[in-house]
Amino acid sequence: MIRFFSIVLPVVFCITASSHTQTDLRTYIQSQDTLWVLNGKVLKEPKDLTIDLINCAEPYKPLGKALGIDPADFTSLSVITGEKAEQRYGAKRTAQVVEITTKGNTSRQTTLEMATPAKQKKDRFEDLASTPKLNVSYEEIEDFVKNHTADYQDLLNRFLQKPGSLTVEECVKLYYGFAFTKSFDVEHLSFVTEPFTLFNQGKKQEAYDACMKELQKAPVSLSLLYLMARITFELGKKEDSKYYSIRFYQIYSAVLASGNGFSKETALKVICVPDEYAIFRDMMKIKLLRQEFVDKRYDRMTLDRGNKGESVILWFDTYLAQRNLSPVFEGIRKGTTSSR
Repeated sequence: MIRFFSIVLPVVFCITASSHTQTDLRTYIQSQDTLWVLNGKVLKEPKDLTIDLINCAEPYKPLGKALGIDPADFTSLSVITGEKAEQRYGAKRTAQVVEITTKGNTSRQTTLEMATPAKQKKDRFEDLASTPKLNVSYEEIEDFVKNHTADYQDLLNRFLQKPGSLTVEECVKLYYGFAFTKSFDVEHLSFVTEPFTLFNQGKKQEAYDACMKELQKAPVSLSLLYLMARITFELGKKEDSKYYSIRFYQIYSAVLASGNGFSKETALKVICVPDEYAIFRDMMKIKLLRQEFVDKRYDRMTLDRGNKGESVILWFDTYLAQRNLSPVFEGIRKGTTSSR
């Protein structure tokens, strides 16, 4: 039997918008095999979190405390079991899945963790399989951008002014939708080097100025957002670094929701090639061994997982980049085979 229900959480912790009670929630978390998902991202929480919630009269309070979230930021909580859970997460061993959404994606994962990659311990390659997937339709996204211009601009404004406030679905529209705007210049974006060069030379302020200039042209660029988070962190601008880190994670979540990268059919969708490197090189810390351009659309990356002692294949779908390339640049891409 498939069960699915959604609980709307008011600020005062009283369930007024639903007939379900906090006792109902406890009945769905009796198992320590509960899979916790916060704003579309699977969490690895200790088992005692589930135990604490089982024995608590008001489980939402320790839930907020455990996840580092202001209770007032909770917007909804859904408990999924049976085939629905298996379809979304492939979690056959899991008794149930608890999906949580918040106003501003304020989990402890949206911190300076990304801006200090040397301190990362998590194997982010695991994100590819664990992140829930969405159906990314370019046709629907193009229609949204061209026929609902004001709504798209609203998404962009929220992304810039209140980073973390977008859902994964909205991030998908924002990121891939940018490829259908007049501002999208894939040839320029593919060859941006100045801010990276300046940063590597230790010219942090100059790199900051150059990166800011480029981000004004391409505010959803993964590679530029990652670089800006690093630059601002190095400059001691911790709040700015957190701001750019959250923006990065929002776009990163959109790409992870597009596929798992294990085959052409499930390739990770990107709007430009530099964003591929922001994912496997910057976030996952995996070395590129070989890059091949396949079927005039896909980048097939052979990657070295380092201390894992193994090589892996990761696929990227570059359709949105290819459709905007000039004939000259496309000719160069056709013969791409490299090991950077």
